[in-house]
Amino acid sequence: MLAPSPDLPTTDGPYWDKIAHILIFFGLVFIWLVVFSTTDRYHIFSRRPVLVLVTCLFYGIVIEAFQHWFTDTRTFDIIDIIANGIGGIIGFLTYEQIKRRFVF
Repeated sequence: MLAPSPDLPTTDGPYWDKIAHILIFFGLVFIWLVVFSTTDRYHIFSRRPVLVLVTCLFYGIVIEAFQHWFTDTRTFDIIDIIANGIGGIIGFLTYEQIKRRFVF
């Protein structure tokens, strides 16, 4: 997450970085919701799925801030946070749709 920029894989297409953020946060939110829907002993997250989304978005903001404060080669990027939010919201909405069709 905080690897120096030269060590990151390169891509030739535009916006691949943002697409990666969307896919990663989609997976993060969706998988966390699926896991907690079956294993949340105290029903903290399973009864409040929006809390998972908010927690993941907070995590994304913290990682961006850490890149700014603790590395010389990475920067804080608000567009990354927006991409994280888009992916998280898509993951949340996908989970909600699947949950309505297949109760788990």
